[in-house]
Amino acid sequence: MDIVLSTYKDPAYGLDWHEQTDEIENSLRELIIQSKLPVEFSIRESNIGRGADCPVTIFQVISVFGFIAFAIPEAHKRVRESIEEWSLIKENALKLIALLTKNNRMVALPDEILFIKSVEALLSEIEANDAMFIKYEVIHSVDSFEKFAGLKGFYFECLDKQWRVVIDGQGKVKLIEQV
Repeated sequence: MDIVLSTYKDPAYGLDWHEQTDEIENSLRELIIQSKLPVEFSIRESNIGRGADCPVTIFQVISVFGFIAFAIPEAHKRVRESIEEWSLIKENALKLIALLTKNNRMVALPDEILFIKSVEALLSEIEANDAMFIKYEVIHSVDSFEKFAGLKGFYFECLDKQWRVVIDGQGKVKLIEQV
């Protein structure tokens, strides 16, 4: 589960990009230690700029609150079979995200959170209680579309029809359509 954070400051106001990395990583590690959240993670720098630098910090969650497996279900899996577990993962991941975004702007939510938000939106919109996950696609990568957030499409089968939920990296549902 990758949480993309905007942590770097413009070099015109102080340190160059690469000179900020150690301080950013140390402050994020200290934040997690002080919070006492049971999180295993790694931190890395990435550059999502196209044509101009736009460095970000990728906070990769290995496990949080005992949940280790963060994988969007395999295709053709019923959502109801795993919705409780996904809701717990979402709840705990959102606690971590709230902590990380106290002092940093979120560029994009993890795909796993976008998945559960798309499930919730679909089931609410079409007033159904289950769907079958079909596939996932990246429409625009994290370095593009509306403030770098990206755009994802999640496909489901529900009520004997196929549906697509399009959601941006900030978790805003852009489109629910029958395909």
